[in-house]
Amino acid sequence: MKPINNLADLFIELLKNRYDSEQQQIEAFPELMEEASSTALKNAIQTSINRSKIHFKKIVTIFNSLKVDPVDDVCEGCLVMINDAWKLIRKAGNKEIKDAALITAIQHIHHYDIAGYGSLSAYAIILGYDEIAHELHEMLDEEKNLDEILKEVALNSVNKKANKEIVL
Repeated sequence: MKPINNLADLFIELLKNRYDSEQQQIEAFPELMEEASSTALKNAIQTSINRSKIHFKKIVTIFNSLKVDPVDDVCEGCLVMINDAWKLIRKAGNKEIKDAALITAIQHIHHYDIAGYGSLSAYAIILGYDEIAHELHEMLDEEKNLDEILKEVALNSVNKKANKEIVL
């Protein structure tokens, strides 16, 4: 394991983290989407998958421009959140609660992405990687947008339906 001695090293380490996180989402989200019953939620998850594929390609381009190999450790944070998503939806007593749980789990992952892209964008500015900073900021905005889409699905339909399914 290479030590992190400066901001450039930290930038690369966190970019590798985003690389693996997006890859994990591309692999896991289609299976999670199969668990959703709400059409609006399925559409939101599909949008998330599409965005992850775009983000993954952009990250590869960034690594190529920096002449750095992106392969390294697994993003443990994303892996834990995906595993937690599965645990949570397996506990759901009905499809409405499962949909609400899916939204929560996927929002946790997007919030992790927001933190990652926000930090990377700030580091890129300090490091003088202006074009990279712009790309990372765009990805940050897209993650925020995905979170907003999920929030709207939750507020406009899924949570209302889940609230009607009270089991005593």
